[in-house]
Amino acid sequence: MVAAMSMAEQGYQVFLVEREKELGGRLRQIFYSGNGGDPQAYLRELVKRVESHPRIEVLKGYQVVENEGAVGNFKTKIAHVDGSTQRVLDHGTTIIATGGKEYRGKAYFLGEDSRVITQEELENRLSLSAPLSPKPNLL
Repeated sequence: MVAAMSMAEQGYQVFLVEREKELGGRLRQIFYSGNGGDPQAYLRELVKRVESHPRIEVLKGYQVVENEGAVGNFKTKIAHVDGSTQRVLDHGTTIIATGGKEYRGKAYFLGEDSRVITQEELENRLSLSAPLSPKPNLL
C-alpha cells in the first residue's frame, strides 16, 4: 500500500490487486510496535488514504491469472477469486508484494511446549486480554 501511495503521489495510475477481501495483510495481526506506536491505527489510516486516492483503483478479491509484456507495456489478466469476473489491466510497471507468513517451524520447542508461543500469538492474546498461560512451576 505504501508503494501504491508513492506511485500515485508521483502522478501514476495505480491498480492495487489484492487477493483477500480487505487490505492490510500481515499488519492486521500486529497490535504493538517497539516505539509505542499503534499499528492498527496506522493501518486504518493507510487503507483510508489508499482507497480514497483518485489515482489508485483497489481491486479486492482478485488474483493475477496471466502477465505478459515488457517494461512500459504490460498486460495483466486478473480474475475475481469466485471466478465471476475477469479483466485485463494495461500498465507500465509491476510491483509484486507476495505477503509473508510467520515462521511456524519446530524451533525452540514451538508446538511441543505450550509455554512457547510466537510473537503473533502473544500479540493476539494481549489484544484480546486473554491470559498468557498459567504461572510456571518454579523451583
